[in-house]
Amino acid sequence: MNIDIERLKHDREYWDEVAPEGATHYGPNSETHREAWFKGVDESQSCMALIPGYADDQWHSCMTARADRIPRPAKQWSGPEDGVPPVGTECECNVNAVIGPGSWFRGKVVANEVEDGRYVAVFVYRNEHNSPRSVIWDAPMFRPLKSEKDRVVEAAMGVCREMLFNESYAKQYAEALYDAGALKMPEGE
Repeated sequence: MNIDIERLKHDREYWDEVAPEGATHYGPNSETHREAWFKGVDESQSCMALIPGYADDQWHSCMTARADRIPRPAKQWSGPEDGVPPVGTECECNVNAVIGPGSWFRGKVVANEVEDGRYVAVFVYRNEHNSPRSVIWDAPMFRPLKSEKDRVVEAAMGVCREMLFNESYAKQYAEALYDAGALKMPEGE
């Protein structure tokens, strides 16, 4: 089977399609190594290897120091239901939830830890005064960044809430939506 190396590096679904069950790393053919799948790789470089077409395609104990191993792509974090965001994730965190309704700030997860038996993430961000800050929270305090559509809909909803208290404000309502960039003329008119 021909493996698309670049796709393998980034596409978790493709990995799951071509890799043997349990594989956590892939080593491509090279001048010094045969193509192989790996699992259970640890700091000492001991692992299990499956070399396609060799020994009935069974996993075998091995030692390898291959620098070209490709790890299985991480699952895309989509929200607190996936646990804490992985290191490197840009997201929003409800940084002041303990003292009130909280404030959502955009930032980045820089570490994951186990604290008192629960998984937490270390989140760095800049507050409303542009000062660097960090917090440690568990999964429910994080959410993915909003898409452009989410931001536009949220802005339009804010305008709608202000205007819906009185139907006589229909023109003002439409003008406010237009001014907010949330109203466009249908194509062909």
